[in-house]
Amino acid sequence: MKKFILIILLVFLTDFLAFNELIYCDKVKIKSENGVTVIYNPKNPAPPPGIPTKLKLEEELTIGEKEGKKEYMFTNIIFDVNCDGNIYVLDTRELHIKIFNKNGKFIRMIGSSGQGPGEFSSARFIQITPQKEIMVHDLYARRLIFFSLDGKYLRQIPLTKIFMILLPKVNQKGNIIGNAIIRREKGPELALINFDPQKAKNIYIDKIKLPSSKYQGIFTPTFQWEVTKK
Repeated sequence: MKKFILIILLVFLTDFLAFNELIYCDKVKIKSENGVTVIYNPKNPAPPPGIPTKLKLEEELTIGEKEGKKEYMFTNIIFDVNCDGNIYVLDTRELHIKIFNKNGKFIRMIGSSGQGPGEFSSARFIQITPQKEIMVHDLYARRLIFFSLDGKYLRQIPLTKIFMILLPKVNQKGNIIGNAIIRREKGPELALINFDPQKAKNIYIDKIKLPSSKYQGIFTPTFQWEVTKK
């Protein structure tokens, strides 16, 4: 029997501390020292008025079964959601995408294992792009594969000019933003790049020299980033 993963979308609900709870909080001390305002934060500071102080998790939707229809069974997954609430689940082991509506009902499955158009050999990441397309990163095949939201294969972009790119995302202009490992004579670098597929050109946003192989895995740096509308 295959392993399964439940997809749980959680909605965050917050409430606020009552006034009588605030009496247990320490007050912030503000002093002027040599003309400089110094703020001493206590160990148990009082939260600013109107700021949420408690977090409750409430289950909103579950998709998945231990046994039953194969459409609702998963192995190793990454998913994204479009503006209509449809859920696109990439199974990186089974190498296909399952599409569900906002209520968790199965719609269709797209993609399969292989090297041809619309097929995956090592799919590792999925994104619903600003252009309202499905983008899948086929890592070791070094390509991005694009589908329409209803599952029709559109095109692919080769990434052969980039040694290795991780977690790529498409921005508003259609460029690819991602972490890339760059080979240098003095040693490899990790770069945050903006790749223009039309010109096949990289713009380096930032670069970090990678440590020697002796220390990689312990002190390997990384970029944490997100693509916004701007």
